[in-house]
Amino acid sequence: NFPQSRVSSQCKSTQTLLDEIRPFFPDLPSFDADPEALHKAALQRVVDEAKRCRSLLAAGDEASVTLAKAEATIQRSNDRVGELDRLLQASAQDVRTLANALAGIAPHVAGEICPVCDRDYSEHQSGPLSAHIATKIGTLTTEAGRLQSLATERAEETTRLDQARREKLGVERSVLSPEERAELTNRAGNMEGYGQRLGVLSGAASDGTRLTREASAAQSVAALSRRQDDTSTSILPEIDRLVFEAGGQRVSAFANPQDALAQTIETIDQQISAAEALISTRVRATSELGLLENDIQLVQELEAARKELLARSKELEDAVAGVDLVREHAKDLAEAADRARSKIVTSVFNNTLNKVWRDLFVRLAPSEQFVPSFRLPQSEKGSVEAVLETIHRSGKVSGSPGAMLSQGNLNTAALTLFLALHLSVPARMPWLVLDDPVQSMDDVHIAQFAALLRTLSKGLGKQLVVAVHERALFDYLTLELSPAFPGDTLISIEISRNFEGTAVATPRVFAYSEDRAIAA
Repeated sequence: NFPQSRVSSQCKSTQTLLDEIRPFFPDLPSFDADPEALHKAALQRVVDEAKRCRSLLAAGDEASVTLAKAEATIQRSNDRVGELDRLLQASAQDVRTLANALAGIAPHVAGEICPVCDRDYSEHQSGPLSAHIATKIGTLTTEAGRLQSLATERAEETTRLDQARREKLGVERSVLSPEERAELTNRAGNMEGYGQRLGVLSGAASDGTRLTREASAAQSVAALSRRQDDTSTSILPEIDRLVFEAGGQRVSAFANPQDALAQTIETIDQQISAAEALISTRVRATSELGLLENDIQLVQELEAARKELLARSKELEDAVAGVDLVREHAKDLAEAADRARSKIVTSVFNNTLNKVWRDLFVRLAPSEQFVPSFRLPQSEKGSVEAVLETIHRSGKVSGSPGAMLSQGNLNTAALTLFLALHLSVPARMPWLVLDDPVQSMDDVHIAQFAALLRTLSKGLGKQLVVAVHERALFDYLTLELSPAFPGDTLISIEISRNFEGTAVATPRVFAYSEDRAIAA
């Protein structure tokens, strides 16, 4: 009993102390809920409050010291500013302006006559006038420097005074009054005392929490027991009814209600097992029926798909027969095209074409030893191909033009082949169009090509259309192909772009005119 009574006494002391502290911290929880948690919260609150009070007192002391320093600085600065004002007022004359004026007069001094009052300075017998003016200027300049130094010092002292005043205004709000200091000191002492007393009672708070929990648990157990007793009394008739419905016997037929319930539960479990077996059998039967229905539906879908595939197969067979017929027609058409092509190759690529091609090529490339030509078909049967080769001027057959000719002569061979084909077949158009025909040609080839164009135009009576991309070549061909006989005309069209990026065509028409200079 002694330890229990001692714990109870300490709990009462703890509760009394917490009641003393609660006015300072009204939001603390109640003692009955959790004494230990309340003790820890109260201890933390009093410690924090003591630290806050001591911090405010320290800040107040520091502000008082800073305020005293600022007031001393203000006093010293006010005294120094007043002294400097008196020194500056004593020298009210603008000595710098006077010094500048005398310095401006000094160059105009000639002799001993004063340029201001026209008096003779030699009467004073105190040295030359110019030396007197120079001495006066030096004295005034020295005085002006001293005044400037005093003005600078006054400005610095004024700045220091303003800074001290601002500092004073800033710390005055942090200085504590005697009443505030006394209140904070008392509050800090009370909080520190509460903290010490709470520290001593920490064990009693822990015991109080344990006892509170044990009492709460005991109350819960007692309440549960009472509820169980009340429930047993109220449900006994219900148990008798359930036992009779499940097994056909009364509770009084058993030794105790527990045996009646156990027997009833066993009977119910057997009935549940039988019901579950029936449900399982029904589920399996339902599943089998569903599978059979799915199989029947699948068979119906497969039968419909089979009919659709048979119809599709018939369509594909008909299509294959149509394709075979088209293939036979295509084969006949290919054979006819091959025969027509062979006939065209045989009729076009002959000795006449080779001769015309040779004459044109040799005319444009007279120094080339290898002349391109077509190998003539040896047989009219089968596919006839036009094969290119080169023949040396000695008559010996050589390799292909790509292997034997330079790039420039390859371009010449292509150009002359185009002209030879045009000359070898019946003409269908009254003009001949050439797009940049002088690629990789030198000046000699270009001159020969221009002469060849003139011959073709004059001899065949065709209109020639030549497109070039170089300005110099355009001017040269315009001059070279200009009209030389009555009835000849030349149209030159220059295509360029303006500042807006729009293409602009500038045509010029050249007609034949007799050369008067040569005629004369």
